[in-house]
Amino acid sequence: EIQQPHGERFMASAKYAGENRPFGGRLSYLIQDEKEKLDSLTVKIFTSAGEQIRTLKTLPSKGVNRIIWNLDRKSSAEMTGGWGGGQGGGGRSRGFFEPSGGDALPGTYKVVMEYGGETSETSITVHADPRIQPTLSNLEAKDTFLKKVEALSSEVTATTKKLDEAQKVIDKVNSMVKDLKTEEAKALESAAKEIKKKLDEAREAFTGPRYEGQGIVRNLFPTTMTKLFAPRSYANSSYTAPGATEERLLNQAKDAASAAIAKVEAFIQGDWKAFEEKVKATPIDLFQNIKK
Repeated sequence: EIQQPHGERFMASAKYAGENRPFGGRLSYLIQDEKEKLDSLTVKIFTSAGEQIRTLKTLPSKGVNRIIWNLDRKSSAEMTGGWGGGQGGGGRSRGFFEPSGGDALPGTYKVVMEYGGETSETSITVHADPRIQPTLSNLEAKDTFLKKVEALSSEVTATTKKLDEAQKVIDKVNSMVKDLKTEEAKALESAAKEIKKKLDEAREAFTGPRYEGQGIVRNLFPTTMTKLFAPRSYANSSYTAPGATEERLLNQAKDAASAAIAKVEAFIQGDWKAFEEKVKATPIDLFQNIKK
């Protein structure tokens, strides 16, 4: 476990501080390959029961390399992953990203590295911080609770993704009609403007209304997203099993998510479906300017 030490929080260049060793499981490996363009390396982490809990990928260089496992498991929720996520720690290197879940429980894990059709195995042992000495049953209960939160997050993500896809359609329609002067095109442009307002209202069911102003402007009241964040935050702040407070927060998040999801589904089945039919029924002549 790491915490901010007492003293200056942001010391800039005023003090000298040595570099800490990276947090997590430090996995070193040697690549001996004469190819100019190296293959990607995959690292798979398995529990003693054989369950794969983490996948790390990176593009190595020739010679000695190191990859850091952040001592976590993958998220149990269905979320966006795969190549295209950007760079970062925990195997999130040069484009690969697997969403992180809770901390890995203390125990011994099998590590399998795959490169160019070859595999190599070793093991890594994760210990609880001896200064805290949490009980394994409490950590297991915490992990089970976090998976419930992740399942709810997965439902919310799937619903907000529908809104993202709808926004792409609106943008595409606007792009098609922006230079057209026909009455049909003008009517479609007006319809796209109206449906955008209703889409934004549907999205507010999750994020709350937007407030205009200078500087940092926060919502004055809890939103579905803040309620979804709360049970995970509370559970992660303790090493005991989640109790009545965490369960109450999770139920509040479920209620808020259900109401928001219902609002989005009503939008999709109502206003959006009507807009979709209007788009399909509107003839668009992309060549009219050329004909003129």
